[in-house]
Amino acid sequence: MEFTHLKNLKNDNNNIIIRIRICRMWESLKSKKGGELISLDMILIDEEENLIHASIWSGLVPKFRTLLHEGVLYEIKNFKVVPSVENFRPLANDIKIIFQKFTSLKKLEEDTVSIPENGFQFISAGLVHSHVNDDTFLLDVIGCIQAVGHIETVGVGWKKRDVEIITARLQQELLCGVNWPRIFDATAVKMKAATGPVILIVTCTRVKTFQGVVYFATTSASKIFINLRINYVSSLIERFTTVANGVHFIENANEKKRRDEDMHLERMMINDLLCATWDKDMKVPFIIVRGTITCIVPSLGWFYKGCKVCYKQLTTIDGGYFCGNCKAEYEFPLVL
Repeated sequence: MEFTHLKNLKNDNNNIIIRIRICRMWESLKSKKGGELISLDMILIDEEENLIHASIWSGLVPKFRTLLHEGVLYEIKNFKVVPSVENFRPLANDIKIIFQKFTSLKKLEEDTVSIPENGFQFISAGLVHSHVNDDTFLLDVIGCIQAVGHIETVGVGWKKRDVEIITARLQQELLCGVNWPRIFDATAVKMKAATGPVILIVTCTRVKTFQGVVYFATTSASKIFINLRINYVSSLIERFTTVANGVHFIENANEKKRRDEDMHLERMMINDLLCATWDKDMKVPFIIVRGTITCIVPSLGWFYKGCKVCYKQLTTIDGGYFCGNCKAEYEFPLVL
């Protein structure tokens, strides 16, 4: 059976078969119509690392949604190749794939063909300004994180954090306004624990300006990767070793002040706490006791088995450990 590489696809190709991996997948929604679904979109990659954008219009999404998964290999045929002419294109390609009612999918085993798990089209630092407020293409950005700003509520209530990065060629610092926590709240723990360079990849961003500052803004198609295990990221970690050492988290001064003030509310001495009479109907949000730990009694089992990512307590399932927060299984937990 003959397979066609993505770079050889042309408009109105018929009777061709491709073997690909789904790199990324997301839903495109109408923001002004209550989040109505437009399409299910994907970035596909083949064994030559060619990339192409594929879409399934909303009417056909129920037919294919349960059959498609990120990171999985597929053989696909009976699809349509059309010009890519709309705005907000996730790739700088002239064509894209459209799934049809009779499009056929076949899931492949991993040893069938060697196809990379990820593929990107990184924007060169020198071209960033030429894309300001130009929504023809969405851009993939990569850089070394220098600082992460505090959580801000903007617009109609969504939260974001500004991430300051140095671009791959050490040429300039840029800001990336990241939707928080939808995209990478779970990775904040990893960034805080890092002792060396942290390389950030954010896909499908828009280049915008605010008060004269150029920044990348995430979209519904954006995905984030931290220290992804690919050769290019490894080379950047080595390159930034001498100029970056972990990530600096910038705290909101007003929030810190409120927390400091809260520490003085409902404060009790240990003796007062021990002598207190408690009523189940009492409405006390919290009690703060300030003291010094003089010793730890390990025989009482003051520890728990925690998740390596979010540090939440794990549950034991079939001899393994499961994190209900991250929905992940671990063979060896952290003991915290």
